[in-house]
Amino acid sequence: MENIKNFVRLKNDNGFKHVETRVSMVLKRQEMGKFQALSEMWKGVVDTIGFGFYLDRDPDHDGEYPPVPGFICAQPWQRLFIMADGVVTACCVDERREYVLGMRARRN
Repeated sequence: MENIKNFVRLKNDNGFKHVETRVSMVLKRQEMGKFQALSEMWKGVVDTIGFGFYLDRDPDHDGEYPPVPGFICAQPWQRLFIMADGVVTACCVDERREYVLGMRARRN
């Protein structure tokens, strides 16, 4: 959270106030009650707070899903994903941690 606050401060101090800062989270349906508390936590820090629901993939599917012709994912140029274990990846479906960009700093 401190890194995001620092980012917003740098963004604003350098004349980029028009650039929107958004925090999004993925919730399991049974966690929906937590969204209000999480929204309050980020209120006043970022411009937009969003969420999506976690969807399990087909447990019988083993291996890669076929590529979609012509699809180019914009997410690596727009956002980062901080997994529950602190691993930072460029893709929301990188559960194998193939595109690790870093780790969230741990506090003592």
